[in-house]
Amino acid sequence: MGIADDTKKLTEDILASYDLRVKEVRKLEKDTQSMLKEFQGEQKDMAAELKKTFKQAEVDRLKAEADRIKAFASMKSEILAEQANRNKAVTDLLGKFAKDHEDMAAELRKTLEQGEADRMKAFGNMKSEILAEQAKRNKEVAGLLQEFSAEGEKMSASWKSLNSAMAKRKSGKPTLEAEVKVRSVKEAIKEETKEEKEYV
Repeated sequence: MGIADDTKKLTEDILASYDLRVKEVRKLEKDTQSMLKEFQGEQKDMAAELKKTFKQAEVDRLKAEADRIKAFASMKSEILAEQANRNKAVTDLLGKFAKDHEDMAAELRKTLEQGEADRMKAFGNMKSEILAEQAKRNKEVAGLLQEFSAEGEKMSASWKSLNSAMAKRKSGKPTLEAEVKVRSVKEAIKEETKEEKEYV
């Protein structure tokens, strides 16, 4: 697997982790909103019940005033206790929400830093391999060029010797070539055939 594939998988893992965290946070928000709505509904129901209680007949209210006051005080205490519990639950949820955000941010930073270090290490290894391969090829090319140069010199000497021998045969005395022209094999064969015809 290449660096591009590793990087793609890393980014997909980060996005999946982030989406999961966001989903959990949204669920917490939804649960908190539901709890608050439920609390508001209970308060409305309680208010309606109190209103209904106060609408009782004057006679009943006077007769049971002491009991109602006592019941109201008890109900008020219960309401305040329940409200305190709900407030604590909401505070805990908000604290958990904030902590989840911090944990998620820290995890993402750690993942990104580790991924960057891995990518740089892989890039360094790949660069070293490329430079080593390039040096090897440069050495091979230099060797080939040296071989070609040596072969060219040998070919030039062979053609020079051939030209000298042919000139001696035609003139009957040794002559020196002032200049040796390097020709292709095809050109040399063609010229050699022409010179042999003239000699005959």
